[in-house]
Amino acid sequence: MPPPVPEQQRFEETRWSLISRAGGNDVSAKDAMDELCRRYWYPVYAYVRRSGQSPADAEDLTQDFFGRFFAEGTLRQLDRERGKFRSYVLKAVKNQLISNHLRNHTQRRGGHVTRIPLDQEVAEARFAQPLPTSEASPERLFDREWAVTVVESVLEKLHLEYDQLGKAAFFNSLQEIIQGRPESHFYTDLAKRFEMTENAVRVAAHRLRSRYGKLLKDEVADLLDNPTEEQIREEIRYLFEALTS
Repeated sequence: MPPPVPEQQRFEETRWSLISRAGGNDVSAKDAMDELCRRYWYPVYAYVRRSGQSPADAEDLTQDFFGRFFAEGTLRQLDRERGKFRSYVLKAVKNQLISNHLRNHTQRRGGHVTRIPLDQEVAEARFAQPLPTSEASPERLFDREWAVTVVESVLEKLHLEYDQLGKAAFFNSLQEIIQGRPESHFYTDLAKRFEMTENAVRVAAHRLRSRYGKLLKDEVADLLDNPTEEQIREEIRYLFEALTS
């Protein structure tokens, strides 16, 4: 039977400490910038695309957004006391689209130094996937993709924890319980595959759900300003609503 997943300290560093480091001037700033871009470029791209921009223009505008976001010292001015990082990014993207419209494309985009690893084919394939609601607004799509990013981050952390215990295959098989209610034979089949009792699998599943809930709570809390328990629960509810709206 797999050992219980330890209650590790926060995974590497908090999102706000990452934001703070990305706004610095030392050699570690670029690594922090790359991590922020990796996490959040697609919600920005999806918002721009749903706002009516072509794939090519959406890529340019997303690159331009992150280039300006870092180059203009925005992160050094960002105060976590102002609220949700999600809301701050969305407001900044909206302002950029307005500014871009006012410039009327008179300035050549792409002249900034920072370039993010944006995979155009992956972005368009993801953008083309059907949504639960066919008339999703740019704002709703942004929130939905932000929620996907948060959940993916939590699952990535869980996978790493199990991998460090040599239980990556077990995690890959068990994580179905996070996505929804498994079929009745799920636990029996898994018990046979890993030579465990069905009760042991159920205990492991309970631990996985508990750990997932803890990491999700931490991830959400890290993107809010000194949140209360109720504020964290409210944001989690909103994120799950965004995933299905």
